[in-house]
Amino acid sequence: MSPSQEIHSGNGSARRRGMGLQESAEKSLSQMLELKSYAAKSRRHHFTRETREIIDTVTKRLETNNVSLKEWKASVASGEQTDDVQVIRNVKKYFEQLESQIQKARKDLDKRLSVFLPSQKDEGKQLVLESLAEIDNSIAQVQRQVRTITTTEDQHSRHSMIGAVLKRTHQRTKSYPKFITALSKMSIYEKQRSRFGALDILWDELPRGPDLHGLIGNPFTPGDGLVFTSQDLIGAENVLKDYYEAWSEVLATSSPTSRENLPKVEGLTNMAKICLVLNAMNQRALLSHFCVGEKVDLDLPLSVEKLEVILQEDKYHAANFATEQYRVVEHQWGEGGHIEISDQEPLPLVPFKQFVAGSFGTVQAVRDVRTGKIYARKEQITADARDHLLREKERLAKIRHRHVVNFEKSYQRGQQLGLLLTPVADTNLEKLLSYYREHPEQHRKLQPIILKSFGCLSHGLCHIHGRKIRHKDIKPNNILYEIGPDEKRTARFIWADFGLAYDFEESIHSRTYNPSKYSPKYAAPEIAHADAAALEMKAASLDGVHTNQDTDPDSSESAVFEPPFEAGRPLRPAHGRSADIFSYGCVFLEILSVLTKSEITGIKTPDFCFWKHITKIQGWAESQASKQGHEGPLGDLFRLAARMIRFRAKKRPKVTKILSDLASSRYADQLLCSRCLPEAQAESEAWKASRKERRSTDGGRTSDESGTSGTSCFESEEEAPRLSPKPRRNGGFLSPDHALRPRSPMRKSSVGSSKGVNGR
Repeated sequence: MSPSQEIHSGNGSARRRGMGLQESAEKSLSQMLELKSYAAKSRRHHFTRETREIIDTVTKRLETNNVSLKEWKASVASGEQTDDVQVIRNVKKYFEQLESQIQKARKDLDKRLSVFLPSQKDEGKQLVLESLAEIDNSIAQVQRQVRTITTTEDQHSRHSMIGAVLKRTHQRTKSYPKFITALSKMSIYEKQRSRFGALDILWDELPRGPDLHGLIGNPFTPGDGLVFTSQDLIGAENVLKDYYEAWSEVLATSSPTSRENLPKVEGLTNMAKICLVLNAMNQRALLSHFCVGEKVDLDLPLSVEKLEVILQEDKYHAANFATEQYRVVEHQWGEGGHIEISDQEPLPLVPFKQFVAGSFGTVQAVRDVRTGKIYARKEQITADARDHLLREKERLAKIRHRHVVNFEKSYQRGQQLGLLLTPVADTNLEKLLSYYREHPEQHRKLQPIILKSFGCLSHGLCHIHGRKIRHKDIKPNNILYEIGPDEKRTARFIWADFGLAYDFEESIHSRTYNPSKYSPKYAAPEIAHADAAALEMKAASLDGVHTNQDTDPDSSESAVFEPPFEAGRPLRPAHGRSADIFSYGCVFLEILSVLTKSEITGIKTPDFCFWKHITKIQGWAESQASKQGHEGPLGDLFRLAARMIRFRAKKRPKVTKILSDLASSRYADQLLCSRCLPEAQAESEAWKASRKERRSTDGGRTSDESGTSGTSCFESEEEAPRLSPKPRRNGGFLSPDHALRPRSPMRKSSVGSSKGVNGR
């Protein structure tokens, strides 16, 4: 074949490669136009300002990217196309990446347009913006990678043209003259002997990055948070471009015969990440294997199996590279994601605050060094804790509410499971109440904040129960308190610790019989009591007259933790969502005792249990409600709390009734935050309408708590039910629990009732 035929053949193959890139570009253009059209059509069906702003942002960004891609396509079609196979291969990978990113942007936009809650809207908007940024980045990479240089007969002039373009587009660093000097001193033999160029002179110029001495391959201390920064990567890219430019100049000044025998180093400009990892591992000689295998940064991450092939069965270094590569590349670890990694692999998380360890795991505040996001990390400390954390992950994945802790992502590193949650709270309700007691000068500032806990936590618990989940471990220590980052320093209370929670979505009711673990102090009677028959007798005695004793008849009994069985049938009483209500009522009373500076007798004793002293506590709540009167919400809150800790599970109000009472009261703006108030009021109206409809269909028999007809404790003074115990002839008093029931001449006494005390 003549030289002219070779040139013609080379130009033909270059054109074919150019046509392949044009087809990829055309496909991406078509996808972006479809997404733009979809966004424009969606705008017709959404009228809120915020949603339309998101759609307009998507449309404008896609229009800009369409223009950029059309300009690139036109330059390729003009006939100027590189014959660098590696560059073309890289660009095709970017186009494949771009196609998947456009599809992801479509899904994220759909998700944003389908949500209604403010918190979900913010998250959806962030996902859309991140997807658009990924598309922008891929198109920028395409524009940077392709060098549209005309193929000429004179290879010498071709390399000169490459050098000229590089001088215009790349600002040389101080490494360039060093490379020129070193290469000029090398003989042709030395240059040829170095199979992939004089690579040894590269390493001293590359950024060193983090100090990883003793951390590589270390399963005990893998060096979490030590990653290469974007500055390290940019520095490495500039050094490699300088080396490529210097080598190209050497080629341009060499004889034709020498140029044919000297190695080509074009691929190095796309291997910055690989070079950084190898330099950190102090395994520079392995770079030649990646060059032979034509592996570049876009191929990362590489599996251990692929690395063993590339490194010619060097399993030790393949395993180390497989873990260390994640210091320069990120896992696909989005919201709700889970990754499984080896013991030696580092995570991009740096702990900066240690919280008190619980019985199931450690809790730390950690920062993602790549994104800057802050999480609360829970890690298992024992093998048994794994089930606890897995249960918490499953429950939280179903719940999304601003007053419930959010599950963000999880990981399995070796045998250790970790959960990343948000937010990282300032403290918990137990410590906040303690601070309130000890600092009376802060009462005026803190009381309006603490009052919000009643309504906001009720709104959150209503959402939890509505998702068919029981918390099962409600106590002040499991309620977080966070001061918001906004200028108003908005505070919020957050339900946390769902490791004991029960998901009854696939069951017809929420009842269980066997409490494996619980907090005795706040446990409902049906949980702490071992014998269903004895519990029924206790409930029946409280339904009648009780004497004015300081303690309940069962106050000397200790809580039984192991549920007994007989012939496969549990002897324990059943317990359901109403057990959560009892514990929540205990929390109400603790908050109210702090706000009114009136302590519950004996509450500080180590073995104190609310359920053992229900009669006495209800009497205390009754007297406090009388003192507060109807000025302000505290008196009504005492009345509500007393109903929540009734001995019989079926007589406690449902959380929907509690929320409805709070949202409908004249103090609603004091009891709910500005975001929860309109939502809770809307839910309350919907609940009342549904209840009214049910009552009309069943002849008025529907009630939302056994023994009550739905009377709210947040009513006017004339309509409010009496709380004062009614004197009897024998000198005793009616149970405060009994006094709290609305008077009904048709109501039958439950003394001696054969019904059980099973919860809902």
